[in-house]
Amino acid sequence: MTLKGARRGGLILALCLTSGLVCAFVFVIIEQLTLPPTDLAYGMELSSTFTSPFLLGATVFWGIQAGLFAFPFALSCLRDRNLFACYLFVTATVLAEICIVTPVLGPLGFLGAFPTVVWALFYCKSSNSKRFRLKSGTHRPMNTGETENPKD
Repeated sequence: MTLKGARRGGLILALCLTSGLVCAFVFVIIEQLTLPPTDLAYGMELSSTFTSPFLLGATVFWGIQAGLFAFPFALSCLRDRNLFACYLFVTATVLAEICIVTPVLGPLGFLGAFPTVVWALFYCKSSNSKRFRLKSGTHRPMNTGETENPKD
């Protein structure tokens, strides 16, 4: 693997972890805002929600787990793809799923994020949209050890 490939892999890992943490925190916020009145935490302010070390630790833990889950799929699907456009699309898709499903099904909103991220990544990979493709000349294919013009 070249240095450029390692940097790209590191960038993809950082984007996956960032997106996982953002999605985990948004899930907790949506869950807090949609609690039923019978719940003991109903009416608690959002600022006091994250002062609980248990909840904060669990949110960070599951956000990192989500990012690590997405990383191998992202590494595979985002080869020769525009990372910024794909990152925005995948994160927006997962956030939309969390915001739609969580008020209705509660914790399944976060669990539904896992198949959603896989779908969104495969969509980026298979899409012919210009916004997901790298501009020509901005990325060279990874060196596989073979020469481009083999001599006979």
